[in-house]
Amino acid sequence: MQEEERNDNTEEGNTKQERMRLIKEGKAKMVEEKKRQREENKLMKEAIKAQKAEQKKYAKEKDEWESGKHALRSIVAEIDSTIIETGSVGGTLLTRFAEKGLKYRVQVNPIRGSILWKMEVPQIGQDPASVSEVPYILFVLQAEEFCDLINSGSFWDHVHLVQDRYPTFTVCFVTNKLMNYINKCERAQYRNAPNFNSWKRPPVEEVLCKLATHHVKVHSRQCADEAEVADHIVGLTSSLANCRFRKPLSWLSVHANGAVIPKNFIDKDLAKKDTW
Repeated sequence: MQEEERNDNTEEGNTKQERMRLIKEGKAKMVEEKKRQREENKLMKEAIKAQKAEQKKYAKEKDEWESGKHALRSIVAEIDSTIIETGSVGGTLLTRFAEKGLKYRVQVNPIRGSILWKMEVPQIGQDPASVSEVPYILFVLQAEEFCDLINSGSFWDHVHLVQDRYPTFTVCFVTNKLMNYINKCERAQYRNAPNFNSWKRPPVEEVLCKLATHHVKVHSRQCADEAEVADHIVGLTSSLANCRFRKPLSWLSVHANGAVIPKNFIDKDLAKKDTW
């Protein structure tokens, strides 16, 4: 009888110990599970936070590119190699580009002596990189070259060739030291009239006027020296980069006949109030 009681007590004790062991194991598993869940939640929160930060960075960067904040970084001038290799403009031009931090490429363009522009936007997030043409083409002509084109009658053929190749583009012809060259030739012809009969003064004024009045989106610019040519091209590059991001003017936003009023203009407030 006593032995049976001892056996019952032993079994009860074993059962109680087993139950306590199971309870401890259950608690340990619960603690471990809670710890694992906390770690997972922490990692998930960090991942969500990192994702939101990346999305915010992407949205900000995209907005900056779309608003034109990095326009000067995206524009690239494609300069025909003949401009650099011939004449005296090349060195000054590349120096100006480097000073302003503008990008350029020296290459062989479809038409000799031309400069084209492209806007290159890098990859932003999942958006792929993009390249778009700027509808503007410029030609750098030395004075002698320009005069020869006019005297030979091939200048208008050149204009039509450019317009046929780039029908939607604005075309600009930049001449270097044109009037200086003409005056120099006229003086030499006057001094050595018997030996200088081969040169004929081209009707440059007539050609330039006809260029402005008879052709749409065709301009010309006369520059006194290489520095002025380089400054004009570099300034034009900056304007082409920024112009597509400018807000269009309305009749409410036009002041002082649409002129750009400098910040330090003494009568700035008066000019802004004057709609004419």
